[in-house]
Amino acid sequence: MVREPLVPAGWVVLGGFVVVLLFDLAYVTWCIFRLHVGTSGINDATASGATGKDISPMLSLGVISIIMLAGAKVMADEIGRESTLGWETTGEWIILYCCLFVQLVFAALAVSDTYPGRLRGQ
Repeated sequence: MVREPLVPAGWVVLGGFVVVLLFDLAYVTWCIFRLHVGTSGINDATASGATGKDISPMLSLGVISIIMLAGAKVMADEIGRESTLGWETTGEWIILYCCLFVQLVFAALAVSDTYPGRLRGQ
């Protein structure tokens, strides 16, 4: 099967996936650093006072988010392929939106965890 070159809209979608992947990886790395600093006794805890118990759910959600991003990429490819063949893609859209919903929840929680005072107006 010969692949066609990526159209400009495809580059935008690919760029979006790369940006989200970098965000997810950066936050997961930051969680791992916070977990290590908090459990090794450096400065008695992290700068925000978070403990491993506080960070573990976000770290887990970050890993799930990265896995879901891979699923979203596969679903986007499948939707594009099946649409050109004229097939029904309703199921793929549902799976894609579920994967993107996990990304949205993770991003919202990551931002609220990173800037807790700013979001509450403090």
